[in-house]
This record gives sequence, C-alpha cells and structure tokens, in this order.
Amino acid sequence: MDSKIKTVIFETTLRKPSPGSLRVPKLTRSSEPNSPSPTQRSRLSLDRSSANSETSSERRSRKVPTPPEKTPTRSVTGSSSIQLKEDLKKAKELIASLENDKALALEELEQVRKEAFKKLYESLAAQKMAEENFEIEKFKAVEAGVEAFHRKEEELKKELEIVKNQHASDSAVLLLVTRELEKVTQALAAANDDKNMLLSQAENASKSLAIRQEKVDILSSNLIKLKTMISKTREKETISNNEIAALKSELEKARCFEAKVKERGRIIEKLNGEVEDLMMAKSYANGSADQWCKKSMELEEELEGSKEEVEKLKTELETVNEREQDASSSLQILLEENSEIFSEMERLKEEEEKSKKAMESLASSLHEVSSEAREMKEKLLSLGSEDYETHVESLKLVIKGTNEKHEKILHEMEQNKKQFERSKVDWEIREAGLVTYVKKFDEEVYSMVKEMNRLRNLVEKTKEEADEALKKEAEMRDDLKEVEDEVSYLQETLREVRGESLKLSAKMLDKETEFQSVIHENDLLRGKENDSLKKINELSKLLEEALVKKDAEEDECESEQDYDLLPKVVEFSEVNGAKEDSSDGNDDDDDDTVEVEYSMLESYHLEKKETSL
Repeated sequence: MDSKIKTVIFETTLRKPSPGSLRVPKLTRSSEPNSPSPTQRSRLSLDRSSANSETSSERRSRKVPTPPEKTPTRSVTGSSSIQLKEDLKKAKELIASLENDKALALEELEQVRKEAFKKLYESLAAQKMAEENFEIEKFKAVEAGVEAFHRKEEELKKELEIVKNQHASDSAVLLLVTRELEKVTQALAAANDDKNMLLSQAENASKSLAIRQEKVDILSSNLIKLKTMISKTREKETISNNEIAALKSELEKARCFEAKVKERGRIIEKLNGEVEDLMMAKSYANGSADQWCKKSMELEEELEGSKEEVEKLKTELETVNEREQDASSSLQILLEENSEIFSEMERLKEEEEKSKKAMESLASSLHEVSSEAREMKEKLLSLGSEDYETHVESLKLVIKGTNEKHEKILHEMEQNKKQFERSKVDWEIREAGLVTYVKKFDEEVYSMVKEMNRLRNLVEKTKEEADEALKKEAEMRDDLKEVEDEVSYLQETLREVRGESLKLSAKMLDKETEFQSVIHENDLLRGKENDSLKKINELSKLLEEALVKKDAEEDECESEQDYDLLPKVVEFSEVNGAKEDSSDGNDDDDDDTVEVEYSMLESYHLEKKETSL
C-alpha cells in the first residue's frame, strides 16, 4: 500500500508542479484562540481534513461521469479515477490511523509533559524545602556559635565587670575613708570647740565655786559667830542651808561636768588614735600595691642572699661545731687537770695533816724529852757529876737531831703551802678563763642559733611568699590557658561552621544553577511553544482566508487542486507524524516543522497566484 501511495505521489509530482498546500490549513484549522490543547487541534484538523476530503471525493464522483464532451485526457483520467478513489480511501484510512497514533502520541507526550512539570514542581518544592531547612540549620548553627561566643564574651565581660566593680568598691572604700576622715576631722574640730567651751565653762564653774566657797566660809564664820542667835536666825539658817544645798548641787554638777570633760578628752584622744590609724591604713593601702610589686623582686633577691647566708652559716656552723668539739676537748682536759689539782690539793691537805700530826708528835716528843731531861737532871744530880757530861752530850745530840727533823718538816710544810697557793692561783686563773671562754662560746652559739632561726624563718617566709606567687602565677596561667582553650574551641567551631556554611552555599549554588538551568529550559520550551502557537494562529488565519476564497472558486479547480494536494497532504501527514513521534523537545525538530509549514504556506500562495492567472 505504501509503495502504491508513493508511486501515485511521484506521478502527481511529475505530472504537475506543487501548487501549494491547501490541506495544511485544513489540518491546522482547529488552532483557534479558544482551542484547549494541541492534541484537540490535531484531532479537529484531521476531522475537518477527512470531511473535506470526503466532500471533494463526492464532488469528483458526481462530476466525473458528466463530461463526455471534454478532451481525451479527461476520459483517460476518468477511467483511472476509480482506482484513485480506492487508493484515496486507503490513504484516508491510513491517514486516520496515523492521526489516531499521532493523537495517542500527543496524549502520551502531554502526560509525560505534565508528569515532567509535576516532577519539576515537586523538585522545586523539595529544593525550596531543602533550602529552607538548610537556611534554618545554617541559621541555627550560626546562632548557636554566636550564642556560645556571646556567652563566653558575656562571661568575660562579667569577670571584667567584677574586677571593675572591685576596683570601684576599693575606690569607693577609699572615698568613704577620706570622707570619714573629713568627718572625723570635723568632729575633732567640733570636739575641740566643745572642749574649749567646756574648759571655759569649767573655769567659770571653778571661779563660781571659789566664789561660793568664799561665801560658804563667810557663812560658816557667820554661823559660828551666830550660834548664840540660833533661835533668832532660824530663817536665815534655813536660807543658808538652802544655799548650801544649791551650792552642793552645783558642786556635784561641776564634778559631773568635769567627769564629762574627762570623758570627752578620752573620746578625743581615742578619735585622734583612730584618725592616726585611719591615716596609717590609708597610707598602707596606698603603699601596699607598690610594696607588693617591689616585694617580689626584693624577696627574690633576699632569697638568693638568704641562700648565700645559709651556706655561710652552714660553714660557720661547721666551724662552730669544730670549735665546740675543741672546746669540749679542752674542757675535758681542764676537767682532768681540775681533778688532778683537786687530788693534789687533797694530797697536800693530807700531808698538812700529817705535818700537823708530826708537829704534835714532835711537841709531845719534846715534852717527853724535856721531862726525860728533867728526870735525867734529877738522876744526874742524884748520881753525880761523872756521868753528867756524857749524858748531856747525848741529850744535845738527840735535841739537835730532833731540831733538824723539825726544821726539815717545817721547810717541807712551807714548800707545800707555796705550791698549794701557786696551784690554787693557777686553778682560779684557769677556771676564770674557762668560765669566760664558756660564756663567750655560749653567747656565740646563742647568736649563731638566733641568726640561724632568723634566717630559717626568713627563708620559710620567702619560700611561702614565693610559693604563693607561684600559685597565683599558676592560677593565672591556668585561667589564661582555659581562656585560650575556649578561644581555640570557639575558633574551631567557627571554622567548622564556616566550612559547613561554605559547603551548604556550594550545594545551594549547585542547586541554584540546576534550578536556573531547569528554568531556562522551561523558558525555552515556553518560548518555543508560544512561537509555535503564534505560527499556528497565523496558519489558522491564513487557512480561514483560503477557505473563504476557496468557496468562491469553481468546483473543477477545487477538485483538481484537491487531487493535486492529496499526495502533499499525505507526505505532510507522514512527515508531521514522524516529527511528532520523534519530538523530545529538541530545537532542530521544531525548526523543521516550522520550515515545512512555511514551505507549505509558500506553495499555497504560488498555487493561488496560478489559479488567479
């Protein structure tokens, strides 16, 4: 069937030039302004084309057998018109099937388009939701980071405000102290004024007391004088008693006033002491900051000096220990010598006692010798003068030996006394030197111990102060380290947030580019659709004009034109169907359809001109 249609189309094209497409406007006649869709337009155009083709075939069938007087070419064409009608019916059926396929394809294309638009809208909505969620998450993350940073900044500000408040409170305390000092000075001035006033009042009271005392003396003298006149002067006595009571009350008041003055003086002294204390506290408060600043340097220097002094003291202590050992050894030696001296003194005392005993024995022996001599004298006197001389000589010899013994004993006693006195003097000198040396050594040891204790306390104090300074420095370093850690953590979180924001922004840019590309493609499709609609409207207008003109033409020309345009309509329908089946939104296919429509329009105008000629 297709080969027959192609041969017919080839014969018609060889027989006659292409006069223009009259069926194209019929196919696209349904593109009116109130037409709902392109599929309906194609269906209407197909229906109209089929109706027109049926009317034209009926006209040709009515007119074909009538002209017997025509030329031989007409008779030849009339014999082949039956076969052409059959071919035309088959072509119409084929066109109808193609139109149905085309309508189905257009419906499927419309559904695909709707689904594509639906998916596009869904993707756009999802993209919008994703962008909103991303913006929300980004805002939350940024807000969380900003809140954390603000919290840390607020904490640092609070700490700074606490320090400032402490400084303000210290300054306020100083101001209060200065104000209190001013108040105290004012109170002191007022107290001095009161004191002066009270002193003046006391002087006046003392003067009045002196005057009253004089009056009392006068009155007492008068009372002594007027004792005899008591009965007459009772009224005066009562008056004087009243005056005395008043004077006593005034005296008591003056005494109370003096006590008050003393109390005021004590209060003034106390206030002066408090003022001095406050001034000292103020000066101490003013100088404590500078002192603490200088003290650390001084403590370091003192610590170094104390370390050197400790080393020196250690060396001195070693020397002192050595001296103490020497002193203990010398003391031991002195004690030994002392014990020797005591032993020698005891020996000398024993010798003295022995010498005393010897003296006593000598005295007793002398007494015995003298008694014996007396006895011998008596015996000699009794015996005679013969043996007297020999006996005297023997007695002289005995007396001489006893005297020599006695002299020797006395000499030994004197030597022992001298040695004892000499050893006693030496011992006293040595004992005095030892006592002074021990006292001096004790004083040196006490001073060394005192200096050691002072240096030990100083070293401990410097160590404590150094430990406190180190603790404060460690606390400051820990606080600084915590602040640095928090700052680094915030910086890391800020970098992470920035990285996430950059990633999200990149994703957003990608989504935006995709969205822009989709929008651009959509705009291109809409522009092409609008262009095609405009062209369809123009073609529909031209088709209407052609139809109006066609109604005024002759039936024969119309039948011939229909017969000539039939293969073109078939070709156009095939081309249009192929184009509609293969159309996926490409620009080349749309341009080809536009060119075909334009060529068909030009062929229609050319055919119109030929018919008018």
